[in-house]
Amino acid sequence: MTDNQSGMEDIGTDAEDMPQWERRRIDKITRQKHEARERAEAAERQAALLEGELNAMREQINNMSNQPNRPQAEPQGLDRYQTVGELKGIQRKILEHQELAMDPDATPEARQEAKSALKGINVPEMLTDITERIADIKSSERVGELRSERAAMDEQAGAKNALTQFLVTNYGFDAVNKSSDLNKMTASVIQEYIDSGDVTADNAGQDFIIKMAFKEASSRMNKNGRGGRGEDPRHSALESGGGSRGALDTDELAALKRKGASGDLRASRKAGKLELNAFLDGLRSNGHIR
Repeated sequence: MTDNQSGMEDIGTDAEDMPQWERRRIDKITRQKHEARERAEAAERQAALLEGELNAMREQINNMSNQPNRPQAEPQGLDRYQTVGELKGIQRKILEHQELAMDPDATPEARQEAKSALKGINVPEMLTDITERIADIKSSERVGELRSERAAMDEQAGAKNALTQFLVTNYGFDAVNKSSDLNKMTASVIQEYIDSGDVTADNAGQDFIIKMAFKEASSRMNKNGRGGRGEDPRHSALESGGGSRGALDTDELAALKRKGASGDLRASRKAGKLELNAFLDGLRSNGHIR
């Protein structure tokens, strides 16, 4: 029995007398059932894999905690020196002693003291070892810098991904499509914020500004409007009563929005500026920004 036939029998319909649209509908239901089953099986496999990895990590942690703390061996030789400056100082001293030991103009005592300092030291080999140790330290420092840079990049990427996920969830893939009308409208809204003076080009890329701009852009493109005033954080700032500019006249705001919806760009910009001011004042009164 095929999957399609199984789906038809489940619904109790005679496949031969069934119209084409009904067959297509049942085929779709059957495919959805199989896709759901495959997703569930994949999720179970992934869960089992993660559980195995977690158990392995727990076992490794338990083994490490059960091991006695062994004292770290003291570094020997040139490994005792952890900075390039220290090693260069030793290098300079060796060269000075070597030069003094062979200086015919130096006093016999000075030459003898320099030779005693170099006694038992293979100068060429020591200088080579110092150079290698310096290279190791510089390499370790560079690795540390690269790791820090990578951690910072990962953090930025994580924040960017979180913002992208938020925008896609709330506004669809038009939010990340640079050529979409929504994206162009959002860019225009942000430019209005900058032109108003309350947002600068430097902080216009902050998450809360971008989210606010997308909401404003979506509202302008939505013929039915934004909805309840409480849905917009700028209205929350208004209704909280906080802000250095005083409470916003909601009737004036509504009138400006109506003019903006009818094509009055200046009224639309003024409405956006009033809402932005109220929002920023609310953030300032709550201590979120200065």
